[in-house]
Amino acid sequence: MFEYYEVIDRGSQLHAGDHVSWPTEVSAGRLQHHAIVVAQKGRDWLKVIHVRTSEGASGKALCSAMLGSDSAEDYVVAEDTLDFGMTMQNGELRRYHYEPRHCREPFEVIKSAREKIGKFYYSALSNNCEHFARECKTGYKESYQADKAEEAAAWTGVAVAACAAVASSSFIAIRALIKK
Repeated sequence: MFEYYEVIDRGSQLHAGDHVSWPTEVSAGRLQHHAIVVAQKGRDWLKVIHVRTSEGASGKALCSAMLGSDSAEDYVVAEDTLDFGMTMQNGELRRYHYEPRHCREPFEVIKSAREKIGKFYYSALSNNCEHFARECKTGYKESYQADKAEEAAAWTGVAVAACAAVASSSFIAIRALIKK
């Protein structure tokens, strides 16, 4: 659905209804926190709608949730005004571009996001901040980060199974030698 992203270095480059992301606090740029832009509120300040913890965290706590269980207890969709000065200065704010036929009009994107404000049932693989932003933008619930995580987990599982098989066959071979 999305074609590409561009790095944003000025708030004036963003528009209401844009889908943006920035690195989470703990992932060193590997995971992105996604949001919908509502309005520019000054040079580096943007009003966004995003998934965050009920205490206000949007990075570290959400990453740690990947290891936890699904819950609405600690997560909400909220409309917040955030300072993106350092994020833009570091070249870490992304805006995602979609083919016009694959995305909603800006007012529909914001309306969809605002309708979701409140408790959020967070799941790293099936209902995360990227799912939220892409669903608001396109009407389709997708997360490329979750897809990559599932692929990595599958490959990790294959690697673990292969290692276990090799270890098991080695153990059987050694045991056979010992019995002789």
